[in-house]
Amino acid sequence: MSSDAIELATERLNNPVRTDSLLLDNGRESYRNCDEPLLQYLHAVPHTPVQRNRGIDAILKAEFNGKPVLLRIQRPHETIDECTALLRKAAKMKDAGMLLVVKTNHVNAFDFCDGSPDGVTVVDSTRSAIENALGHPIGTPCKEGE
Repeated sequence: MSSDAIELATERLNNPVRTDSLLLDNGRESYRNCDEPLLQYLHAVPHTPVQRNRGIDAILKAEFNGKPVLLRIQRPHETIDECTALLRKAAKMKDAGMLLVVKTNHVNAFDFCDGSPDGVTVVDSTRSAIENALGHPIGTPCKEGE
């Protein structure tokens, strides 16, 4: 409205201030922190990897009840309890339609207290399902008679 404001705006448009940017300096890839080998469990499932989140690894392209499906992949030395607790904590304010954990370890199928983690669906990865069928982890010998 004032001539001073118009003059200031014109000056800023003619002489933009350039600042340093870590993103431009380091490149977009330097900010990626998702675990690509872990996300291989989802290679055939349409998803969007989640960056910089300790509890959520991906958001599925498919929805459940019109809301996003948030997913976490079990880490090698993580129990289902630990995995689901991290997912629930990260998803607390996200209004998800479903929380989904991909079980990757051959451990006791009921390593959570009541046999089912509250509010989280656990599915076996292919490897976990095969190990459950074999009765032991892949790469370890089974005992005679097993």
